[in-house]
Amino acid sequence: MLMKIQLSLLFFIIFFIQSHAQQYVFGNVSADSGEVISGAEIVNIRSGQKYLTDHSGNFMIDAREKDEIRIAKEGFERQIVHLESANFSKPISIVLVKSEILIEEVNLVYKPTGNLNQDLKHYGDSKKLARKKGELMDYIQQPSDPSIMAPQHGEFVQPVGSGFFIGKIKNKWDMIDFYESLIKDLGASYFSELNIRSEETDTFLNFALQNFDAAKILKHGYYTPSDLMKIQMLIEERRKFYKNGK
Repeated sequence: MLMKIQLSLLFFIIFFIQSHAQQYVFGNVSADSGEVISGAEIVNIRSGQKYLTDHSGNFMIDAREKDEIRIAKEGFERQIVHLESANFSKPISIVLVKSEILIEEVNLVYKPTGNLNQDLKHYGDSKKLARKKGELMDYIQQPSDPSIMAPQHGEFVQPVGSGFFIGKIKNKWDMIDFYESLIKDLGASYFSELNIRSEETDTFLNFALQNFDAAKILKHGYYTPSDLMKIQMLIEERRKFYKNGK
């Protein structure tokens, strides 16, 4: 009787060891173009264990039959492999497909009021490059409402007359003031999305606006919403021809 109990216990121990022994899956990850992918993340969804492929795209991960292995790499579509018994006897070859990059379309939701200070607060709210040139051009071509330019109650009104000569009036802005105001209103992230580094923003603006007539802007020390939209369109057009080593 004791012998039977010992034999049963021995068989149970052998079965337990075999059923819980560590198993490993070996594999290689490559792109659909044929190049190996290093640094791809290999995750056992059941256990949560994570590994990265080496410089040759190879990996090894602790797993069991029927486990799910997730393979992920930035710029590629994720893939999940359901492990079968055959996967433990030979390496797995995994091919990742590059993911498509979609550019989000931005809708123009703010309706300009004609008040310069108010309108400028809304420029730069959306920093993504959008296909809204038609709406911008429509706004630029709209005639100004005379009531907007009319003097408000209590404001000083310059008398109409021949006036008198006081000498040459100096500009309120120089080009540095002009560029600083543009960078502030458009926002640093706007130039970042154009792939322009912060330290070269002034250089890029000098290149993009070299043929832009800024005389009135420099003279008065401000630009209108119409000016700002023209400048933004010119910046985005000239970016195609700007070489900054990227």
